[in-house]
Amino acid sequence: MGTCVSKRNGEIVEHAHQDIPTTDVKTLVGWARSTDPEAQCKAARALARLAELDGNQTLIVNKGALGPLGLLLDSQNVEIQRASVAALANLALADENQERIAEELGLGRIVQLARSTDVHVQQHAAGAIANLAFENPTMEARLTKEGVLPPLIALARSPCREVACEAAAALANLARNHDNRLLIIEENGLDALLSVAFSSYNETQRQAARALSNLSLSPESRDAMVQRGAVKTFVSLASSTNTEVSASAVTALAALSDDHITALVDEAGAIPTLLSLLKHSSEDIQLLVMRAVVSASHVASYRVRLINDGAVPVLISLARADNPDLHALAAEALNEIAAAGGLSQSC
Repeated sequence: MGTCVSKRNGEIVEHAHQDIPTTDVKTLVGWARSTDPEAQCKAARALARLAELDGNQTLIVNKGALGPLGLLLDSQNVEIQRASVAALANLALADENQERIAEELGLGRIVQLARSTDVHVQQHAAGAIANLAFENPTMEARLTKEGVLPPLIALARSPCREVACEAAAALANLARNHDNRLLIIEENGLDALLSVAFSSYNETQRQAARALSNLSLSPESRDAMVQRGAVKTFVSLASSTNTEVSASAVTALAALSDDHITALVDEAGAIPTLLSLLKHSSEDIQLLVMRAVVSASHVASYRVRLINDGAVPVLISLARADNPDLHALAAEALNEIAAAGGLSQSC
């Protein structure tokens, strides 16, 4: 089977592969044009393997590989199709290749591959979509117009953890786009992501948390999250031992605190979790949590809860922090508590 490498949130994640001898790219392109299924399969597998390495992706495309690979994508031989989709996903890692892939192969064909009944094709197709959409605003919009969301959202619910993981990664990348966030929610993508947010597969959980965090960046999306009861999910994920999952969840909580502090405190009971996270070793997480704590400190009844849950000593410690942003936020929360007469009562 071909090898697929995914570009997710700035890092490359390599999947298991079998060793394939390196052959001259021009020769491999010739094999891919062959009518011999065995030669086609070997060529697609070798191209997928070679395309894992930076620099090779552009070279392979410049040697004319897209046309032959495009023909192999339609093969009735599932092994050939798997390998060619894996090669395509890896070639999409290079920014320089993405427009050529869209023009020469068509984004609609890649979306159609995500509808395959074969789990390996599904996985590689979702990986290709994730790579094409990574920090590429044009592709984020074009893929959605090609109807990518329904099949991706269906794949996010897949019982195959690798498929669900790639689909969640693709949705996370697409959710960087404001318009896509609303469409993802309209297509029930929020429910799909919430369903895999506690996956036993750490990478799926990380990608689902990242997708949910990106969705939370729009006020309209946050409204839908509150309506679906997603705030409790974020509070639970915020306590994850995986720092990246925790950071994604805390980012969403900070955003929700701007316009849904009531849901955060009253419905999700977030204050104890937030105060615990103020002691986190990551200053980035502390800063995000402080945003939510400051929002809570602006509400009289929540100031009482902050005091009763032991916020003041923690805030005083953070107000002495070297980080000027952390210092300013902690000081703001303390000033709110002091103005209500709560500081002296708690000391």
